Amino acid sequence: MKLSPAVRHWILWAAGGIAVGWLVSVFWWWLLEPVGKDDLKDLVIPLGTAALIAEGKPAPGIPANLDLGRTGELTITNNDEAEHYIGGALIRPGTTITIEPVESDGEVACSFHSAGAIAFTLTERPSIFVTIIPAMMLGLPFGLAFGLAVFVGQRIGMHDENEPHLQGPASDG
Repeated sequence: MKLSPAVRHWILWAAGGIAVGWLVSVFWWWLLEPVGKDDLKDLVIPLGTAALIAEGKPAPGIPANLDLGRTGELTITNNDEAEHYIGGALIRPGTTITIEPVESDGEVACSFHSAGAIAFTLTERPSIFVTIIPAMMLGLPFGLAFGLAVFVGQRIGMHDENEPHLQGPASDG
């Protein structure tokens, strides 16, 4: 099956537009960091947390789950009078530590949560295949628009060799 030059023209411009749209989408996918619904970067253990946990009550301001960003760093400040721990890290009163989970999802033991452990999840970058639909939505219209511009430009620039050229009157120079 042989395609006519006009059909080939439109297919090439549509494919070129989609390819450029995909490159733009991949660039933005690579450039932008994913954002979780409630990415937590700082956690403060309030004063009186150890006493509330000893009574079996939850501490205020301590979430049930930690949704961490892709880097997974969490800074914890202990404003309580007692020492606390998370995983194997000891947090003395008045100190601040930064931790990074070694797994993408899970649960870690801690002394400042009423359950004795706190669940965490890391926000991950979505698959590169999520760039295909935006590439089609962006690239196809632009490719066809540029193809139309080239098509019209070629038609305007064409002239028939059999037609006489109009020339102005000869100058008396």
